[in-house]
Amino acid sequence: MKYTVIVNGRFQAFDYASELHKQGKLDKLISSMPYYIAKKYNIPSDKYEGFPIFEYLKYSSRKVLKKNLPTMLYAKAFTKWAKTKIPKNTNVIFSSAGYSYEIFTDKQFQNVIKVLDRPSTHTLSNIELKKEAYRYHNSTFTPHKESFVKRELEEYKNANKIMIPSSFVERTFLDNGIKQDKIIKIPYPIGNNKFKNLTKTDSKREKSVLFVGQLSPRKGIQVLLDAFKIIDKKNNEIFLNVVGHRVKDYNVNFDNYENVKYLGPQKGQALYDIFNTSSLFCLPAYEEGMAFVLSEANYCGLPIIATKNSSIEDFKVNNSKSIIEIPTGDPEVLAENIMSFFEEGLKQHSFVSRSHESVRNYLEYTNKIINEIEK
Repeated sequence: MKYTVIVNGRFQAFDYASELHKQGKLDKLISSMPYYIAKKYNIPSDKYEGFPIFEYLKYSSRKVLKKNLPTMLYAKAFTKWAKTKIPKNTNVIFSSAGYSYEIFTDKQFQNVIKVLDRPSTHTLSNIELKKEAYRYHNSTFTPHKESFVKRELEEYKNANKIMIPSSFVERTFLDNGIKQDKIIKIPYPIGNNKFKNLTKTDSKREKSVLFVGQLSPRKGIQVLLDAFKIIDKKNNEIFLNVVGHRVKDYNVNFDNYENVKYLGPQKGQALYDIFNTSSLFCLPAYEEGMAFVLSEANYCGLPIIATKNSSIEDFKVNNSKSIIEIPTGDPEVLAENIMSFFEEGLKQHSFVSRSHESVRNYLEYTNKIINEIEK
């Protein structure tokens, strides 16, 4: 069977398209990225269609106009262009949620297997979870317009399969009436290669908690800060390192937290060093498809405290005592678990690297896709 992969941007689609090409199954990779990006994934030019003007328009709008392009207008323009580049005899189309409607409803593809790649929760659950997060953070969440939400719901309806990355995401689809046999669940094989060529520090582990991610309500950053207000009153030896970008719609003020250090965005060796000098990783997220950073923490051997909504249950492949699941929006429970870890759990933890065993690399990931489609 021949596969066409369509993606606005890059994401993991380039990784599995590369593996499909190695197996002689890639018909075409279609994207908004310039060809030199595809070349890095060893995609030959005759297997690639790119239109980087879309990326230029997105970048210019954000930088010059200080706002994003109209979502519906952009989605329609990209999808209609991508539709014209699909090879006539392709057997399977993988296309991203929000950027598939004009393809999936076109009669010329009625006999083609259509797979919607949705890396996050069902769009209706996504809205409700984000509203919950923003309420806790005393902020207002503005969802996509109803017309765009309806567009994505129609894509769910017209897809033969919906590919998602975690058990948490799967439940949101089942809860919203999507049948089990329509869902393909394959966890992302991330975290194992990001630090492999870097040097592991021999520095001593600090009595610290690490958060890595956007400083947004969706990630539950204020829940963690509120937990540290509680911790500071009982144990002022534990401190928190926060790594990540600030976001436009929520401002985090670190001035009132004695034992919290904001380290800004970090990458490469600097980020690896921070992971390897921390004692505990924490992600109190309200909504995630599959939090990439959990795999990185897992790889660095860190114990993890996270919400079910972060997809943490899919990392309980071994040494489950090193993974603690907490409810969303509860700083008291979070504080209790952090203090308990430093009182008891730290003594028992060996900081041995743990890989995400269910899917170790994109070869296995792609083979799982092929098995699901061709079985």
